[in-house]
Amino acid sequence: MSVETDLRGYILLDETVMSLVGNRMYARVLPQNVVYPAISYYLASVVENRDLSGPGGKERARITINCWSESYVQTKVLAKAVKVRINGFAGTIGTTKVTHVHLENEMDVNEEEAGEVGSSGVYGVLHDFIVAHHNV
Repeated sequence: MSVETDLRGYILLDETVMSLVGNRMYARVLPQNVVYPAISYYLASVVENRDLSGPGGKERARITINCWSESYVQTKVLAKAVKVRINGFAGTIGTTKVTHVHLENEMDVNEEEAGEVGSSGVYGVLHDFIVAHHNV
């Protein structure tokens, strides 16, 4: 498994997130005719930690998690639930030992601005999280 896949599973275990999206958390982009609210996520970048002897086995990943809904208020509720669930998290999830997660950036957008598939009138909150981790 990958850090983003393990993080997806951890986010979906949250009661508030689950009550809003069920399992509608998709890699990269939302599918055509998606049911809202929904979440999209992807690995934006990875920086490998190195020391004098070479790769250290630890990485810092930038993972983008986007929350979508046809209601601005519902989008903000979902975004807050995701942020509360993982911001500051440390622990083992799946095959990933997370040493720390922190929110790097958050912004409001609509689907067209973010390049997502779908109809107009959908609100989004984009999060960039930095996840320091290594495989267990």
